[in-house]
Amino acid sequence: MNSITALGSLLALAVIAIVISSLANEKFLEATIKKRSLSALKTRALQLQEVLQALARTTCQPTIQRALGECMIDTLKDIKDIEPQHHGIDVVIEAAKQLNSLPPKALIDHDGPASSDNEIKALQRYILGAIAQVKKLPELGRITVADSQDWVVHLHMLYVQVEVDAHIMQGNKALGLGDKGDASTHYRIAQTTLIRSKYHRGPEHKEEIERVGKMIREVFVK
Repeated sequence: MNSITALGSLLALAVIAIVISSLANEKFLEATIKKRSLSALKTRALQLQEVLQALARTTCQPTIQRALGECMIDTLKDIKDIEPQHHGIDVVIEAAKQLNSLPPKALIDHDGPASSDNEIKALQRYILGAIAQVKKLPELGRITVADSQDWVVHLHMLYVQVEVDAHIMQGNKALGLGDKGDASTHYRIAQTTLIRSKYHRGPEHKEEIERVGKMIREVFVK
């Protein structure tokens, strides 16, 4: 009888050990999922912040900036839901809300166009990031598929315009320094980029090509 009781006790202990181990594994799994979710959300919030900062240096439509700003705010709120005591999260959410409520002109970064090839590539990389984010918005119920497609075309236009504006600025700078050859080169690159663009549309496109063409002609007149 004693041996049977002892065996029963051992079985009970074994069952308890399995249950405790299972609970521990579940908690570990939950903690791992939570950690990964938090890490993914932080990465997305940072990506959105960098994208918005880059778009502020372009002529991006304010509606696009605000939509992405709202996504960043929601992402920050998700971080708070997972980790309510996260350091400074309330301050960051409030700052993001205030920034997103500013008038369009206040969203412009007055650093202006890219001033080097590295800056051009960096801004274009962030614009591609904005395109990726905008394509997700219909799935989140924020905008229609048609709006998303229009915004993507606009962002592709900005991708090209970043290079155009940078070369015009560099051309102006070279001309100011008396380097007409360098100025002409930059203006010609800007014009060629505009001519090849599939995303610039309407009469403004033709007008801008003509404007840059005039700048090229005037280089050697001055």
